[in-house]
Amino acid sequence: MYPSEYHPLWFHKAGKTQTATGYGSKLTTALKVFHSGKWRRLYACCWGMTASHYVMIKGEAVTILSWEINEPEP
Repeated sequence: MYPSEYHPLWFHKAGKTQTATGYGSKLTTALKVFHSGKWRRLYACCWGMTASHYVMIKGEAVTILSWEINEPEP
């Protein structure tokens, strides 16, 4: 299980999406997860009705399963 923290960017705070359609291969989420000893930004790849989540480690995408992410504390 990966602990997570809420770290929204400006477009998250403004209620906007990163792309006009909401689809893309490297969509920045508002979450950071603790993986391999560091807090890392969680990204999403979404081309349909669901998304795959991942973090970048040394230029490589490492998949994070959604049920492995602990919800951030309010």
